[in-house]
Amino acid sequence: MKKRLIDIIATGSGCSPEILEKACAFIENLGFIPRYSEPFFDDHPLYICNDTQRLSNLQQALYAEDSDFIWCLRGGSGTSCLLPKLLELKPPKTSKTLLGFSDVTALHQVLTQHWGWKTLHGPTLNAFALTAQTKAVENHIIELLKSRETTLNLPLALLNKKEFGSINAPIVGGNLSLIQRSLGTPWQLDTQGKIIFFEDVNEAPYRIAEKLSHLTQAGLFQGAKAILLGDFSQEKPQAGDDERLLYTLQNFANSLTVPVLKNFAVGHIKDNHPVQLNALATLSQNDGNYRYHQHITL
Repeated sequence: MKKRLIDIIATGSGCSPEILEKACAFIENLGFIPRYSEPFFDDHPLYICNDTQRLSNLQQALYAEDSDFIWCLRGGSGTSCLLPKLLELKPPKTSKTLLGFSDVTALHQVLTQHWGWKTLHGPTLNAFALTAQTKAVENHIIELLKSRETTLNLPLALLNKKEFGSINAPIVGGNLSLIQRSLGTPWQLDTQGKIIFFEDVNEAPYRIAEKLSHLTQAGLFQGAKAILLGDFSQEKPQAGDDERLLYTLQNFANSLTVPVLKNFAVGHIKDNHPVQLNALATLSQNDGNYRYHQHITL
């Protein structure tokens, strides 16, 4: 049987060639063939290579007829620079699965909202190159690659008093900073009738409060079904930041008329579960136990 190709892209920040080498080895050990376009690296001061080359590499992966899975090497910054040119292109004849998160949120929003694809918010390849994911997450990814399906069943905690029985709706979201940055652009997040989730990293509580307030004032939560809060950890938190973050998230939850739930296992953590965007998900509660359920099929 012919081995499947997995295209590797990097639409933002750079990393070392050694990380790319380890990522390719990880894919090969799973029984697949890794592929990436050259040149992959250059001496750009901000990103892995210049905008023109990153866009070209992305286009080659999106339009290649011999692959159906695209895996982002890492996030960082710079993906949104490519979107104006990407929005000028027509979608390929067949959809593909893109896997990535953080800065890749911007690309997810274009592919799901403008091209109608279902994409995966989940670990970038560098996490596996550095063995920085839990076994449970790795198993989900392997199931998706090999069986083309997996099921998520994650515990949650209700943060406000907006009780509900069951909510079944498409899920959208990703990195809070990228979603805020999308306001006023053609790729602004569409939240009507959706479950929305957020995560972010190395943002002080007051910055998270500002971002959530901005999104609220912009009307992003009007018509939403529910909000899920992922991880908001910091590498070097200040004393008292845990308490300030809890206050920020609680204050945000209390200001909304829809359920807000926390402990959604996504973000810059080892337990960064894959979530299929632009696909149905279910929130349920039974005797005070709240859960997220999604059956992902590629």
